[in-house]
Amino acid sequence: MLKRNTAMQAVPDPKTYIAQASALSSMEVYSFADGTQDQVLKGIDLEVKRGECWGILGEEPFELELLTEIIGCVRPYGSGRVVLVERGMMRKKRRILPHVFYISDGDSVFPNMNTLEYLMFITAHSGIPARQRQADILRLLLDTGLYYMTLVPIKYLTRPQKAVISLMAACFSSALLVIFSVSQLEFDQRLSGGIRGIAEVITKRGGAVVIASRDCDMVQEACTHTAFLLKGTVRHSGTMEEMLSRLDKRIFMLA
Repeated sequence: MLKRNTAMQAVPDPKTYIAQASALSSMEVYSFADGTQDQVLKGIDLEVKRGECWGILGEEPFELELLTEIIGCVRPYGSGRVVLVERGMMRKKRRILPHVFYISDGDSVFPNMNTLEYLMFITAHSGIPARQRQADILRLLLDTGLYYMTLVPIKYLTRPQKAVISLMAACFSSALLVIFSVSQLEFDQRLSGGIRGIAEVITKRGGAVVIASRDCDMVQEACTHTAFLLKGTVRHSGTMEEMLSRLDKRIFMLA
């Protein structure tokens, strides 16, 4: 599913937080046999700045998808606060905002087109002349190492490949926050490198990317920052370098 709105937005100050969640808890709950309930998400704090690519890792696809939907203002939340581009989001209101590009899987791309045709079609209202747009798309496919998909009919591609095509379309939008919620998919090394290249294009133009996934290798390859979502709570958040440093120390102590 790909939700997009390309309305132009004023570009914020470079230090602006693109997304902030403070003490965020969900409306959704787990119900247990003894009659007790527990919130699916509880007490989540997360801050995403311009130029950052965050990878949110977790065990439960539902929790990952729920968090990204709340951050993207697709789903209401129970308590706490969510801020997008310095604007507070109404707690119970669902609304796709102009500065959010939300991708949840690869099933929305049209199977009767090839990759180039689809990207030309989906970016037709970007305001970029067709010849320049085609050149930019081909350059992106080359630079990210995904050129092998250029003329392949989409119906022959895998779900992860289709999802990456949707992510490429985000490069040609004016969205400041791109959410890539793909907790059900796994990506090979070639696609992971392509995701990294696409994320770099988005972050260098002042946007931010949030990837929700259970694919640790892809997140390590593509992201500058990471957070672990375990049992509905963020247990660690920081740069990828910090995370790897902590894991290395633990492995050294165990050895």
